[in-house]
Amino acid sequence: MMAAKGELSARDKRLRINSITLRDFRAFPGPDEIVINLNTQHKQGCNLLLYGENGAGKSSLFEAFRGLFARRPKLNFFKNEKNVFSGQPDKDARVLVEFTDGKDPAVWTISDHPGKTGGDPRVLLTALRAVMLDYRALLDTNYGQGRKRPNLFDIGMDLLLADWPVVGRGTLGELWRDTQAAKPKVGWNDTKVKAACADFNTEFAAAVDALTPIAQDLLKDLLGDAVVLDQLEYGTVRYVNAQQRRDRIFEGRLLQPRITYRTHGLEQPQFFLNEARQSALALAIYLAARLARLIHEPAALGRAGFDVSVAA
Repeated sequence: MMAAKGELSARDKRLRINSITLRDFRAFPGPDEIVINLNTQHKQGCNLLLYGENGAGKSSLFEAFRGLFARRPKLNFFKNEKNVFSGQPDKDARVLVEFTDGKDPAVWTISDHPGKTGGDPRVLLTALRAVMLDYRALLDTNYGQGRKRPNLFDIGMDLLLADWPVVGRGTLGELWRDTQAAKPKVGWNDTKVKAACADFNTEFAAAVDALTPIAQDLLKDLLGDAVVLDQLEYGTVRYVNAQQRRDRIFEGRLLQPRITYRTHGLEQPQFFLNEARQSALALAIYLAARLARLIHEPAALGRAGFDVSVAA
């Protein structure tokens, strides 16, 4: 539907970034600030392609966005990324993002993150939708797996499905940490950890089942019918209550893509598919995790009173 004359369209109402300011962050040493305008008069609502020579600051800008729009902000992320040559005090380092809503900018410093619980809803909602990927994240799904059949379980718990909502239990990532913590510290009573494994398996299966058809559709959009994601196969996690402490482990930690290329099943797709197809597969899985998360809990987008169509 077209907007009436003088009114903004739904596209124009969407929350966007006007500018990002960096001071003493990686390649941008203090005390000077670098202001990068992203929403100028002639470039409103456009995608941005960033290019430049080695050391120009491309990775620094990427890390600034990734650190600011993190779903689970890491405590020392900024401190570890502060420019080491400036000699400026920690308190002066900052990353500042100004949005198109006319409100005060979001400010990230070494001591405070605007996306922490109860923080800036714009940062929280953007983090919910964001997919910050670099070449290393893509490699983790294929060549980073070595010569074994790829197992994405750890990636799933650290990134893909870490913030998948579990009713009354927080997130799937938190549920997995609780499951690991439920193993007996002393003695042989494994009742608690068995129950924790059962709960985790139920929620893990639901999350993967929701993600899989979206990943299949995305991969088809990217590669057509040549490469097919038949299934994301997952295991049943159980605790091995062995006599020797070193043998007390969680078995069944599996999340393995089953791939077919032109009717030929691939046990090790990282050694069969070319780099472009492997990247497409990784992108499909990562993006599907984000989309499935949004579809699964649309109410998450309105927690701060945002219109979903505006925040999109």
